[in-house]
Amino acid sequence: MSGKEPLENEPEEFPEDSSPFVILNTPAPGADPLRKIGLYGPINEENCADVVYSLFTFWDKEKKTTEKEDEPVEIVISTHGGDAAEMFGVYDVMRLFRHDHQLGTYGIGKVMSAGVLLLAAGSKGHRRIGKHCRVMMHSVASGHMGELYNLENELEEVQHTQQQYISALAAETKMSEKQIKKVMDKKINVYFTAEEAIKYGIADEVV
Repeated sequence: MSGKEPLENEPEEFPEDSSPFVILNTPAPGADPLRKIGLYGPINEENCADVVYSLFTFWDKEKKTTEKEDEPVEIVISTHGGDAAEMFGVYDVMRLFRHDHQLGTYGIGKVMSAGVLLLAAGSKGHRRIGKHCRVMMHSVASGHMGELYNLENELEEVQHTQQQYISALAAETKMSEKQIKKVMDKKINVYFTAEEAIKYGIADEVV
């Protein structure tokens, strides 16, 4: 893709590895509201449902008031990853939300696998990452058993999911699809520091 900077000094080898909270308080007059959503733990149906419903709650709340909030809603993320379908569900709602509102993300502890796209999906300039946070990317994993024709069908679906993930991540970061595929082709867990996450456009600020 055009406008992407090449990955420089990319490490060749890496070691193998490998309850949400919502604050919807009513502040005192003149006080800044707390506008945090937590995605802490596996990216699964239960945790992602909390994030999605919370985003819509903030959205509905702000549609009913004439006051414009200066501070973005922020999703705090710490996850080893999880289900790709649930990741894409949250990602699509984040994309919808940020059309009308600033949406921040804040990666702490670990942001891995499916969590990387969600960290990168915040509004540009509002994506933060903790100094000691570890970011990890790898190819889409799948485990299926059964008849050959079903396995062939599932393989096609995994390939489709991985291409969707690559395209979305390229759209949200400074990396091209080719560069992301190179990371996936390593067939290992590839780790990044917080500073490298900034360099590759996964986040905007180390805190």
